[in-house]
Amino acid sequence: MSFSGGFTPEATAGTAGGQTGVSTQAGEEVIEEPADAELTKAGEASLYEPTVDDINTEFYCPECGFTRHAGESSMRAGDICPECQRGYIAEREL
Repeated sequence: MSFSGGFTPEATAGTAGGQTGVSTQAGEEVIEEPADAELTKAGEASLYEPTVDDINTEFYCPECGFTRHAGESSMRAGDICPECQRGYIAEREL
């Protein structure tokens, strides 16, 4: 296969005729799958997946008592408390 300065590859004498292995410049051989090979389908996905709003979790600061519902912000456990700026945010179920 050669590109001859264009974007579309052109078949050369060594790659024409349905050859399944193609030698690369580094001497490695690339094996291509036949076009009629069967693919394995993934299983069906669940129709319901809980979102952040469905989870009853709140973030809290053990240092000052600050609390915020988990679905209302981009806050994560381990962040510094925005109120007292001394404690680290933890999470708990409501």
